[in-house]
Amino acid sequence: MNPIYVAPPQIHPSHLPPPAGEVTELLRQMVDLQRQQVDLNRVLAANVDERARWTTFYGRWSSEFPDLPVSCKRVLPAIERAYMGLLRDLSERVADEDQEPLDNEFALAEFLDKYGVRMQQLAGIMGQVGNMSNLAPVE
Repeated sequence: MNPIYVAPPQIHPSHLPPPAGEVTELLRQMVDLQRQQVDLNRVLAANVDERARWTTFYGRWSSEFPDLPVSCKRVLPAIERAYMGLLRDLSERVADEDQEPLDNEFALAEFLDKYGVRMQQLAGIMGQVGNMSNLAPVE
């Protein structure tokens, strides 16, 4: 009797595991995606919590100020437009090569006096009005 010869199995290149460097890169990408998902979940949780605080806050005063969310929703675009205009002015001021640079104390103080306080105040107002306008019924 002749012994039966069994050839070793042929491994097709598509069945080979990827090189270690590719696996490492894929794992790194997966970890990055998971970090992004965690960050997005944190933002979502903070937004839900913020809305709940505003809902509770407004709930205490809704009988005295029944139309306030709708009014805030109506005026918010004007406030946003003013803010965007101020941002435009600021960016044009900084980009204008003829203007004095901001590398000295006097110029920087003047720049901050002109834009800093107004930007901060408008951003605060926009945030407060925006939060209240989010409580308005969807039309």
